[in-house]
Amino acid sequence: MLQVNQLPTGGVQENLANFLVAESQRGVLGVIGLEQAGVAVLLRSLTVATDLRKSGIATALVNEALDLARSRGGQGAYLLTNTAEKFMARWGFARIERQQIPGDLLQQSALNTACSACSICMKLVL
Repeated sequence: MLQVNQLPTGGVQENLANFLVAESQRGVLGVIGLEQAGVAVLLRSLTVATDLRKSGIATALVNEALDLARSRGGQGAYLLTNTAEKFMARWGFARIERQQIPGDLLQQSALNTACSACSICMKLVL
């Protein structure tokens, strides 16, 4: 699903336990991943099957991911996007400069190698 939607797959294997998957008898409907460094959390790889977009699956995945991040002591959630800025703003995510992302999160996550420097960076205070 990540490859089909042209999302980075680097770091997925190492963080597979931190991916939330929406599924049914038909298979995987959507996915979102989390990577954490200290109190900073990266939300990554949010995608939903094309024919199920705007059905609430992405909203449920984001809500669950943010709840999980908070329960693990996360104080700031970060993401990079080329397509979901308006969608993520619903939760209060706001644009930031890439250099505002904590260095340890950059080094320990897919942000370090897989995400384009021209992506929109966003942050939400948890």
